[in-house]
Amino acid sequence: MDKFNYFRSEISFSNGVKPPKVWFTRVHAILNVGIRINNERDHSQGIFLDLASNALRFRWIIKGKAITINLTGGETKYVRERLDEGGRPKLARAWVKDDFLYVAITFERDVELIRPNNYVLAIDVNSWRNGVVWGLIKDNSISSLGRERPWLRRIDKLYNRVLELEKEYGKLRRLGAHKSIKGKKVWREVRILKRKLYAYIRDYAQKLAHRLVKKALN
Repeated sequence: MDKFNYFRSEISFSNGVKPPKVWFTRVHAILNVGIRINNERDHSQGIFLDLASNALRFRWIIKGKAITINLTGGETKYVRERLDEGGRPKLARAWVKDDFLYVAITFERDVELIRPNNYVLAIDVNSWRNGVVWGLIKDNSISSLGRERPWLRRIDKLYNRVLELEKEYGKLRRLGAHKSIKGKKVWREVRILKRKLYAYIRDYAQKLAHRLVKKALN
């Protein structure tokens, strides 16, 4: 298994250097990843996914300690779905933005070799509003044609609500009240709605890609 110890080699607290907060906000740290599904051993990787306790351990930030992040039900479900597809966590990126810590994990899996056929799948992606137009071409003629679009009303509703809340949060920030109870509540709702929006678009795009590939193969 490849090891990604870039972050570990860059961070050291043994020489009296202060924690590199500014550096960390500019650079995406690359870490190796371990996972526990049942009783697998923790080998002290930079990121350790513990599905037995629905937690993520993030190491090498605080010397000798690990930051434990509780996984949500949706996050645990996403990881298990990738595992059910035959994927394994390959590497992780970590970065800080707007005082929040972000961790992105890349999964890798072996895929079956696809033998080419006489069909060509042409896809035109412009915007979600116009939809994804696809066509199956064989012998220089279109054998089938279609258009796919997500639930635009749901996207618009979530997006417009996020804009409203961000404007409200901006006003509170200018007044210095963004860390008040109301400010924290507004920002928390912004993050929740953004996650819902991104999750819906990502899920739709993944399922659409799967359907289109099956069309080309069948």
